[in-house]
Amino acid sequence: MTVDRRTVLVSGLAASGLIAGTAWAAGDVSTGITTLAMLDNKPPAYRVTGIGWFSGFRDSGLRIGDLIVAVDGMPVKKPATPEEQRNNYKAIGSYGEPQHWSEAKKGEGAKVVLKVLRRATPGQGWQTLDIAGQVKGQVFTRDAGNRNLLGPGGPPEMYEYDGFDRSWRDWADNFAKSLGAVLDDPLFALSLSTEYEAKQLEQQRPRVELLQRKYPGPFARAVAADFNAAVARLKGPPVTLPPDALDFRELGEKRADEIRGKAKEAWAAIQAELADRLIVQPFPAVHPIHGDRASVQGKYVVLPPLRNRDWVGEAGHTWFVAGNRSDGWYFADAEGTEAGLMLDARNRYRRLVVPHIDESYQIIGEVLAQPGQLVIGERAYFGLALRPVAALIGEALFVDMRKPDKGIALFAGEEVLRRPSADLPPDSAGPIDVVKAMVAALKAGDQALYTATFATWGIDLLDDGRVLFRANAQRVPDSYFERARQSIMTRVWDARPVWIDEVRAVIPGTDYPGQPRLEEVIVELEHVGQFDGTVRTFNDVTVSRWWRLQRLGDGPWRISTIQEI
Repeated sequence: MTVDRRTVLVSGLAASGLIAGTAWAAGDVSTGITTLAMLDNKPPAYRVTGIGWFSGFRDSGLRIGDLIVAVDGMPVKKPATPEEQRNNYKAIGSYGEPQHWSEAKKGEGAKVVLKVLRRATPGQGWQTLDIAGQVKGQVFTRDAGNRNLLGPGGPPEMYEYDGFDRSWRDWADNFAKSLGAVLDDPLFALSLSTEYEAKQLEQQRPRVELLQRKYPGPFARAVAADFNAAVARLKGPPVTLPPDALDFRELGEKRADEIRGKAKEAWAAIQAELADRLIVQPFPAVHPIHGDRASVQGKYVVLPPLRNRDWVGEAGHTWFVAGNRSDGWYFADAEGTEAGLMLDARNRYRRLVVPHIDESYQIIGEVLAQPGQLVIGERAYFGLALRPVAALIGEALFVDMRKPDKGIALFAGEEVLRRPSADLPPDSAGPIDVVKAMVAALKAGDQALYTATFATWGIDLLDDGRVLFRANAQRVPDSYFERARQSIMTRVWDARPVWIDEVRAVIPGTDYPGQPRLEEVIVELEHVGQFDGTVRTFNDVTVSRWWRLQRLGDGPWRISTIQEI
């Protein structure tokens, strides 16, 4: 089976089926499961979203997230006629399912066999399973006070709170939705934060435990089983990483120390180079109007470290500002070519070395002929205008902006970091190997290799279902690598492929002569982090679990989803 996640959308939260179905008449039977129709899939299917406490498929091996593709040997079909569409309310897991079994002459305890598809995780593709269960009638019971109970032994549906803030029926309905969302297959379900959801779920533990003590019975047992399964799903199994798993982070810090040493050497060297033209005492500064400006024109000044507060905006333009009203001012264009080279070097440092750097800028500037003027509020300030020529940033990196090469001013020591950390996987490599190479490039801080694992083409789906191919249509923005690098150096301890779907042809390559063949596959990436002192897998909206890869003809597989890790 192949799945296109662009068309598999989830409508709301799936119910877990603790309170499944609607109120049925006495004698009605059902599988006791709830489903969501996925009839555009190949093959068409109903996805299990809940298994009721009373269901004859409890403990059968059926799971929430399974795709039902056949019932008692009859394949699930997409309705092809208006009559079939009208009768679709009787499909398995739908509100009219009891009518189907009535017409099929199946009563209490009758055997039903479901053919289901389930992702082979970890692994590749899908498993096909035959799961047998029974159809049963829902048990409706009342207590001595004639109150409706949720099941034999209780609790009462309404008018009993047991010290909590909502009735048992209200709580159970909402709790079922939460559990269903957690237990659903993540390929289809809404993205959840496992850490947040685990904390929310733990808040329900007192009520779940009270239910077991005060109202023991099939309903309480089902709640406990689903609760425990959801806790296990959210926490994930503990992960044992090899001893050298985080060595790449130490490599980053080692690089930072090396670059810091290079920066210190280069900073001293440029000051020695400019010694005969350096203004020894920058302050008090020569007055730009009344002072001898010619005596400092063309000379260089080392400004004190500047921070964000020293970036001043005036009339939509930003300036570096150093000084005060008593000692005079120096102004340097923070949006000019030189400042751009400096900030680009800072960004490359974040990507290639470590993602953090102290935002402190010590600039060497050349005094220009014309004075500078800033108007802030109703006051005008005059100062010496500078052209930045070099900078020491955070005492961690040095960049000389005087002789850029192809629009880039390398920071001291960067030329060593630009050497490839590894080779790109061969063209014959599979999608899993390409994803592993992408993660390895992130750990190594190798942006060139990281970028090379991504596709340069793109596709669009037209309204009529056709695919529009766009050659050389995309590239990975630098900011994506920077943020992905920050994740792998902080919160994400590891990221590894755990499942790959079956390959499907997006463009067949046979519709007309010369048409390219484009194949596509989905890879699931599992993220590992540390929570409460334990290394576990996790998921949330800040990480990208699903990765789409494509290849043109017999060419190499490349990642086609432009996203962070």
